Amino acid sequence: MNDRTLKALERELDRLERRNRRSGRRITASSLALVAGLFLGDFLLASLIPHVWPTLLGSDPGLSLRGWPLVVWRVSQLCLAHQPGIVAGLVAFSLVALGLTYRVRLVRPLVWLAALGVVFLDAGILASTMLACLQAAGVSL
Repeated sequence: MNDRTLKALERELDRLERRNRRSGRRITASSLALVAGLFLGDFLLASLIPHVWPTLLGSDPGLSLRGWPLVVWRVSQLCLAHQPGIVAGLVAFSLVALGLTYRVRLVRPLVWLAALGVVFLDAGILASTMLACLQAAGVSL
Protein backbone atom coordinates (compact mmCIF):
# COMPACT_ATOMS: atom_id res chain seq x y z
CA MET A 1 0.00 0.00 0.00
CA ASN A 2 1.48 3.32 -0.98
CA ASP A 3 1.53 6.46 1.14
CA ARG A 4 -1.29 8.24 -0.72
CA THR A 5 -3.69 5.31 -0.36
CA LEU A 6 -2.85 4.98 3.31
CA LYS A 7 -3.64 8.67 3.94
CA ALA A 8 -6.93 8.39 2.03
CA LEU A 9 -7.86 5.37 4.13
CA GLU A 10 -6.97 7.26 7.33
CA ARG A 11 -9.14 10.21 6.26
CA GLU A 12 -12.07 7.92 5.51
CA LEU A 13 -11.71 6.15 8.87
CA ASP A 14 -11.58 9.51 10.66
CA ARG A 15 -14.72 10.65 8.85
CA LEU A 16 -16.57 7.48 9.81
CA GLU A 17 -15.43 7.78 13.39
CA ARG A 18 -16.65 11.40 13.62
CA ARG A 19 -20.01 10.36 12.20
CA ASN A 20 -20.35 7.64 14.84
CA ARG A 21 -19.48 10.06 17.64
CA ARG A 22 -22.34 12.39 16.69
CA SER A 23 -25.44 11.02 18.31
CA GLY A 24 -28.03 13.11 16.52
CA ARG A 25 -29.70 13.71 19.86
CA ARG A 26 -30.70 17.31 20.09
CA ILE A 27 -33.72 19.46 20.52
CA THR A 28 -34.94 20.23 17.04
CA ALA A 29 -36.54 23.29 15.52
CA SER A 30 -39.63 21.22 14.74
CA SER A 31 -40.35 20.51 18.38
CA LEU A 32 -39.72 24.14 19.34
CA ALA A 33 -42.05 25.33 16.56
CA LEU A 34 -44.72 22.89 17.74
CA VAL A 35 -44.44 24.05 21.35
CA ALA A 36 -44.48 27.73 20.35
CA GLY A 37 -47.48 27.20 18.08
CA LEU A 38 -49.41 25.36 20.77
CA PHE A 39 -48.86 28.06 23.36
CA LEU A 40 -49.60 30.82 20.84
CA GLY A 41 -52.90 29.11 20.02
CA ASP A 42 -53.72 28.87 23.71
CA PHE A 43 -52.91 32.56 24.14
CA LEU A 44 -55.13 33.48 21.20
CA LEU A 45 -58.03 31.35 22.42
CA ALA A 46 -57.81 32.16 26.12
CA SER A 47 -56.61 35.76 26.14
CA LEU A 48 -57.19 37.56 22.86
CA ILE A 49 -60.59 36.33 21.72
CA PRO A 50 -62.56 36.51 25.03
CA HIS A 51 -61.37 40.05 25.69
CA VAL A 52 -61.39 41.55 22.21
CA TRP A 53 -64.45 40.06 20.51
CA PRO A 54 -67.09 41.28 23.02
CA THR A 55 -65.62 44.77 22.73
CA LEU A 56 -65.65 44.68 18.94
CA LEU A 57 -69.06 43.12 18.56
CA GLY A 58 -70.72 45.11 21.33
CA SER A 59 -72.82 42.19 22.54
CA ASP A 60 -72.54 38.52 23.29
CA PRO A 61 -70.55 37.13 20.33
CA GLY A 62 -72.24 33.76 20.70
CA LEU A 63 -75.52 35.32 19.59
CA SER A 64 -74.29 37.43 16.68
CA LEU A 65 -71.67 35.19 15.06
CA ARG A 66 -72.13 32.45 12.49
CA GLY A 67 -69.85 29.98 10.73
CA TRP A 68 -66.21 29.58 11.69
CA PRO A 69 -66.07 32.61 13.98
CA LEU A 70 -68.81 31.00 16.08
CA VAL A 71 -66.81 27.76 16.30
CA VAL A 72 -63.70 29.69 17.35
CA TRP A 73 -65.73 31.63 19.94
CA ARG A 74 -67.09 28.42 21.47
CA VAL A 75 -63.63 26.78 21.54
CA SER A 76 -62.32 29.95 23.15
CA GLN A 77 -64.98 29.76 25.85
CA LEU A 78 -64.08 26.10 26.43
CA CYS A 79 -60.38 26.99 26.76
CA LEU A 80 -61.19 29.81 29.13
CA ALA A 81 -63.39 27.59 31.31
CA HIS A 82 -60.77 24.81 31.58
CA GLN A 83 -57.57 26.87 31.47
CA PRO A 84 -55.49 25.02 34.11
CA GLY A 85 -56.20 21.61 32.62
CA ILE A 86 -55.49 22.78 29.09
CA VAL A 87 -52.19 24.38 30.08
CA ALA A 88 -51.19 21.22 31.95
CA GLY A 89 -52.08 19.14 28.90
CA LEU A 90 -50.07 21.44 26.62
CA VAL A 91 -47.05 21.23 28.91
CA ALA A 92 -47.28 17.44 29.04
CA PHE A 93 -47.70 17.16 25.27
CA SER A 94 -44.80 19.56 24.72
CA LEU A 95 -42.51 17.56 26.99
CA VAL A 96 -43.45 14.34 25.20
CA ALA A 97 -42.81 15.95 21.79
CA LEU A 98 -39.46 17.34 22.95
CA GLY A 99 -38.46 13.98 24.42
CA LEU A 100 -39.50 12.00 21.37
CA THR A 101 -37.68 14.25 18.92
CA TYR A 102 -34.62 14.16 21.16
CA ARG A 103 -34.56 10.37 21.28
CA VAL A 104 -36.22 9.09 18.11
CA ARG A 105 -35.17 10.57 14.78
CA LEU A 106 -38.06 8.99 12.89
CA VAL A 107 -40.58 11.09 14.81
CA ARG A 108 -39.12 14.40 13.61
CA PRO A 109 -41.02 14.54 10.29
CA LEU A 110 -44.28 13.86 12.13
CA VAL A 111 -43.51 16.67 14.56
CA TRP A 112 -42.80 18.97 11.59
CA LEU A 113 -46.22 18.10 10.16
CA ALA A 114 -47.88 18.68 13.52
CA ALA A 115 -46.09 22.04 13.88
CA LEU A 116 -47.23 23.03 10.40
CA GLY A 117 -50.80 22.08 11.28
CA VAL A 118 -50.67 24.08 14.50
CA VAL A 119 -49.34 27.14 12.66
CA PHE A 120 -52.18 26.87 10.15
CA LEU A 121 -54.71 26.56 12.99
CA ASP A 122 -53.27 29.68 14.62
CA ALA A 123 -53.55 31.49 11.30
CA GLY A 124 -57.16 30.28 11.04
CA ILE A 125 -57.90 31.69 14.48
CA LEU A 126 -56.53 35.05 13.41
CA ALA A 127 -58.43 34.88 10.11
CA SER A 128 -61.68 34.16 11.93
CA THR A 129 -60.94 37.11 14.21
CA MET A 130 -60.64 39.34 11.16
CA LEU A 131 -63.84 37.81 9.74
CA ALA A 132 -65.68 38.55 12.98
CA CYS A 133 -64.43 42.13 12.86
CA LEU A 134 -65.68 42.46 9.29
CA GLN A 135 -69.05 41.00 10.29
CA ALA A 136 -69.24 43.46 13.16
CA ALA A 137 -68.53 46.33 10.76
CA GLY A 138 -71.35 45.15 8.51
CA VAL A 139 -69.17 44.03 5.61
CA SER A 140 -70.59 40.93 3.97
CA LEU A 141 -68.33 38.46 2.21
